Amino acid sequence: ALRAGKHVLVEKPVATDAAEAREVLETARKAGRFVAPGHLLRFDPKHAEARRLIGNGELGRVASIYMKRSRKNSLYRTYKRTHTVYELTIHDIDLAIWYAGSRVSEVTAAGCFLSGDDSPEVLWAQLRFENGTLAVLHSNWMTHDAAGLTINDYTEVIGELATVQFDAAASGVQLLGTAGRETTDLSVHHNQGGRVVGALKEQLAYLCECAQLGREPSVASFEDAVHGIEVADAIAESARLGRPVRIGG
Repeated sequence: ALRAGKHVLVEKPVATDAAEAREVLETARKAGRFVAPGHLLRFDPKHAEARRLIGNGELGRVASIYMKRSRKNSLYRTYKRTHTVYELTIHDIDLAIWYAGSRVSEVTAAGCFLSGDDSPEVLWAQLRFENGTLAVLHSNWMTHDAAGLTINDYTEVIGELATVQFDAAASGVQLLGTAGRETTDLSVHHNQGGRVVGALKEQLAYLCECAQLGREPSVASFEDAVHGIEVADAIAESARLGRPVRIGG
């Protein structure tokens, strides 16, 4: 599509191999077209506001980032064909890179393989950035379906001057009835009175505007996405080997 002169949106993960991701970026540059990653959480108002506060200096120097991403246990049966780092953690890798404004130099990771499959049900990763920021990312498929939570996520960014935090699990609309709790998430994709709202729509509208105006997308960075795959590869390797893995250098 790039060689045919089309702008391209690539759903996350943009690849499961860093070399392939770099090849896509190089193809876009040669074709004079843009390629954008489907990291739609950059268009979620909560994450966008956190990034605005960081960019405005409200937090001062960012010291620590913690993000938890938990999904229904039943979804693991569908998504276990792809390693958890590429299916779940990749969102938070991208956000951590965005928040830190730096590249990752080293990762240390560990996983819990409860069912014996190749993809861990629980994955922890520590990222050390070149600018000194430290991030801890926790991904799991362990939210029981009966809990009635579609999205069970938490974000905290600690700076020298202030901390920003939010609990995505509490941001949905909860229906408490005889069948238990049912939570409708409004942040990603929701039909509201016949209109679609949420981060997915905002992402697509932004990219369409960039294509119409001939403008390179600045919010959705494929360069960051390529680095994100480098980090994901290192996390998978670290969890497999049981030791830290350096990136670059």
